[in-house]
Amino acid sequence: MANEFQLSAPAYSGETLYALRRNLAAQIWDGAAFANYVTANYATYPITMTEQGTGSGYFVGTDPAPTVPGTVVVKVQAGEAPAETDADAGDGDVDTTLVRAAVYDTAARTGSVITLSNGATQTIGDAGRATT
Repeated sequence: MANEFQLSAPAYSGETLYALRRNLAAQIWDGAAFANYVTANYATYPITMTEQGTGSGYFVGTDPAPTVPGTVVVKVQAGEAPAETDADAGDGDVDTTLVRAAVYDTAARTGSVITLSNGATQTIGDAGRATT
């Protein structure tokens, strides 16, 4: 599959976004496997996100481990290369039953209803996470 990570973030149109993928043990994807987080290895962690079109603000990326439950954080690259200090653009949980990752804009408001790519809906809870 492809494009399991999806984020609608018009405010970031034209920016460089990337994803960081973790499993339920909080290990991060390092380009080959899940591993313990090490600052010196940060350059191996980013997963490319691509904006669809030239100004849509809709970004997609491919999950390297779609059958492994966990989380994804999308970051906005501020400099020439990804950095730990890059701001978050969105985050979400990887649902292996759907083999989709619903990524939510961190500015989403409590009570907003999100429609997933499979047609299901979820409501944003108090912490900005989707609730079922």
